[in-house]
Parts: sequence; C-alpha cells; structure tokens
Amino acid sequence: MWKYEFVLVLSVSLLKFYFYFTKCDSNEWKIFTGNELGALFGWWLLQDYLKKEGSAKLDNCYMIASTVSSKILQTMAKAEGFNFVVTIFNS
Repeated sequence: MWKYEFVLVLSVSLLKFYFYFTKCDSNEWKIFTGNELGALFGWWLLQDYLKKEGSAKLDNCYMIASTVSSKILQTMAKAEGFNFVVTIFNS
C-alpha cells in the first residue's frame, strides 16, 4: 500500500462555478488543473470498478469527456481496455 503525507485542501468559489483542489507537500503548494483532476478521478474510478467487477468486465466500463477536455482518459482507455467517449456538453 502507498503511503503519502501531505495536506489536501478543497476550496470553492462562491462567486463562480469553480472549485480548487490543492496539496501541500514539503511546504510547496500544488494547484491541480481540471485535466489533472479528471485523470485522478478517472484513475480512482477505474481502480474502484476493477475491485468490484474485475478486469474481465472492462468492456462494460465507459468514461466520457468533453471535446475540450484533456485526452488523458482516452490514453488510459487504450492502455487499460475500457471504453472512452468524447461528447459535447451544453452549458
């Protein structure tokens, strides 16, 4: 099991529809980008899915992202064998 020691902060802007996720490691702050958060959440969801369903059911696993998002999840899909779909989200 991995062991990490750092502080995580989630902050929400009340004036805009934004939130920030940051970590402090060795007194240096890192603000995660939206693409980095998407990759981290996608990785975590995949690990959770594999624990519950096993790798034999990856053909039933889908992740989607908008056309303006990073294609990190697409690269993960090719490497891991799950499905990736690009979509257009209306705002």
